[in-house]
Amino acid sequence: MKKQVVIKRSWVGNMLFAISCLMVVMVGLFILEEAKLIGVVCILFFGVGGLYGIVFVAWKPLVIISIDGIAVPNRRGITFVEWSNVKKIEIIKHKIPNATQTYIGIFVFDNNILGNFAQNMTTMLTGWDEAPALLINNTFSFVRYEKIMAALEEFYDEYRKSQLSESGLPYGEVNELPNGAINTVTELENKQD
Repeated sequence: MKKQVVIKRSWVGNMLFAISCLMVVMVGLFILEEAKLIGVVCILFFGVGGLYGIVFVAWKPLVIISIDGIAVPNRRGITFVEWSNVKKIEIIKHKIPNATQTYIGIFVFDNNILGNFAQNMTTMLTGWDEAPALLINNTFSFVRYEKIMAALEEFYDEYRKSQLSESGLPYGEVNELPNGAINTVTELENKQD
């Protein structure tokens, strides 16, 4: 068994992101004389956003999955959730005008990972009953959700085997939900301390 799986953003996705931002900046430069405000907004927003994405995000892994838990790099460092704290893992489809954004949501027992303010704001703005502690978003990463879910299932299965072997109980099969979400995480009722 591998110690961890590091799922990285693809260089194709990073290049598409950079080229998209560069194109909008060029359009902003082109229309600068005719529509100054729109041109400046295009240049600043997509120029700064593109640089931020390339400098601070593109080289970071999308997610790190190990026998200990799940880590997602973000602006503040890395948010880590231990398997013993995972309540359920779901593929979330969030509908926005003219599109659907897909995420993998990691819901936890101890929901103070985000902090109460961020947790309350997330549930209020999205309309979700509860907010996931981690959202894995693969926009511009070109990593298939199936690959991420397979790694999550593999390491959760390994975690369960290690927990059950330590307790001396027989190990059962890990069941799967239709979308590849981990059913045993959803059904996990006793938080391991």
